Amino acid sequence: MMRHAMMKSTRQQSPLTQVHRGRTPDSAAAGHPAATQQRRGVPARGLLWGIALLAALLLAGWSAAAKPTAADAGRSDLAALLAAADGVLAPDSAVTLRYAAPLPAPAGDDALAAAGDALAARLSLPAGAVSRASGHAVYAAGGGSAAGGGSAAGGGSAAGGGGLSLQLARLDDGSAFVIARLEARAADGLPALEARRASLEAALQAAGVQADCNVVLQGAAARPSAGAAAQADGLQALLAKRLGAAPLERYADGETVSITMSAPKLQASVISGGKRVNLQAAVHTVTESGLQRITIGTPVITTEY
Repeated sequence: MMRHAMMKSTRQQSPLTQVHRGRTPDSAAAGHPAATQQRRGVPARGLLWGIALLAALLLAGWSAAAKPTAADAGRSDLAALLAAADGVLAPDSAVTLRYAAPLPAPAGDDALAAAGDALAARLSLPAGAVSRASGHAVYAAGGGSAAGGGSAAGGGSAAGGGGLSLQLARLDDGSAFVIARLEARAADGLPALEARRASLEAALQAAGVQADCNVVLQGAAARPSAGAAAQADGLQALLAKRLGAAPLERYADGETVSITMSAPKLQASVISGGKRVNLQAAVHTVTESGLQRITIGTPVITTEY
């Protein structure tokens, strides 16, 4: 999925676009269990899909190692994304931080549970439990259990506050991946969000987990437009102005539009088709209510939109 070149047609998906017709991560995630994708991104059943996607991102060269310019020094991607989305999303929009990394863990469910409990303790979470998902062992602790789904705040109170959850999953090749997910609200304010981010990163590093951060913002459009395409046009122009974002691909399917971009003011990135990808935005109009939902993520969107 990650190694294919960007496709030129707006009716075809790029390797990193999340809106798709029953595709799964392929060669870049070989050996990783990937649940079938549904339209509008990660389905609710996609715990293993979400883990496989994040694992594939790591294989695709997901990195936050790029050095910021002097003007952006000390500014996190979280701060940059929140500033770029100012006035775009409703004030109660959701903020999700996902940290993913491979984790050494001996074979067996007991070993996975022991590794999970040790990491949960580091994050001030209660001990979790191992269950089976699509035949794979998955350890979960804290609020929520879908590594790839949903944006509602979960339980848990570690790493400075906010809904925190932890998952460890054993993949087909025997390796294990860890995903720590922090849920908050943009209304909490940047200082509080940055404090939670820094606290979680410090706790993970103290536990020996060197994880990259995926940031996703999601909420109702602050200024609804006449159709998803018009809203996406305005969003693309705004992100170009605020982040220097250049579009690499655009996909439209009815009232869902997604745009994959490269933005020099963001640090995290993945490589797809030889191009640096580090920003995705999507607009979806909810048929039943007419609500326009906007999702913005770096380096890619990893939740349903």
